[in-house]
Amino acid sequence: MFFSPLREEKNPSFTVSYHGGRWWWRDWGTNESGDVISFVEKYLDCSFKEAVQYITGEEWSSPPLPPPPPPPPAALEKEKRDIQPFYEWLKSHSLHREVEMYFKKRGVDYHPEMGSVVYTKSGGHRYVATPCPSPMHILGLECREIEGPGRITLGRKALWWFPQKSDSVLVTESILDSLAGVEVLTFKKTPSLLALNGVGNVNQLKSLEQVRPQEVWLALDADEPGRSAQRRAVEIVKSLGAKVVEVDIHLRCGVKDLHKLLQAQTVRENPPPPSPCGALKRILLSRQEGTIKRKKKLPRLTGRVGRGGENDEN
Repeated sequence: MFFSPLREEKNPSFTVSYHGGRWWWRDWGTNESGDVISFVEKYLDCSFKEAVQYITGEEWSSPPLPPPPPPPPAALEKEKRDIQPFYEWLKSHSLHREVEMYFKKRGVDYHPEMGSVVYTKSGGHRYVATPCPSPMHILGLECREIEGPGRITLGRKALWWFPQKSDSVLVTESILDSLAGVEVLTFKKTPSLLALNGVGNVNQLKSLEQVRPQEVWLALDADEPGRSAQRRAVEIVKSLGAKVVEVDIHLRCGVKDLHKLLQAQTVRENPPPPSPCGALKRILLSRQEGTIKRKKKLPRLTGRVGRGGENDEN
């Protein structure tokens, strides 16, 4: 706790913490809070631009915003009966860089072969839309909001399939989980990726019979629907004659899925910098010395998985 730099007080009530990849301050006496820039704005009673210039010591101007995409053809926007022409239209009006940044911000690699595009819904909400099962054979588009938690499906709910030259397949619930699995699990060779896009599609795993994998890694979510779907998935994969590898590392680390496991691991391996910026550090230290309690470290990820109901070291 610090004495608030923004007002006079007798008891310290000002805190600084690191959360969600950013530094935040909070004055518990007035219930005001914000980031580094908003602090300098209040402390110096200046504009946003002046605060940025004060922190960086450089001139600053807002980057130009890209022009909004033109509206899609009215018939397609209203009906979307044939998803393929609608996807081709979205593809011709999407910025590849925006799609790439969406996945990069979430800590996973984006592969252009996935064919993801940007879809702007009526009302201005923007989504990254990934064709399922693949860009060559589209039954539906799985859409995830770029700046929010929203998710929608255009067309039919279908599996997402990303083949690799491998005899193994990693099965998860979402596309992000599949991409994260390549980062947090150890494979001899990168497996083909398959996302259910919802536990209701678990019976569609029977389609793996067409590719005849030797080994299938199952890493469905840690919640009850995910566990129930996992048990059904084990039955289906065994009926196909493939070896089953049940991934449980996310369960043991107390997170829901492989993408959240990757995010937790990234936070552990990349701790926050010692201060938000030199300017804020100088201001706070000049007013009052204090301490900040550190959060407990996340458990070390050992990477153990269960094979056919037994636990082995991965």
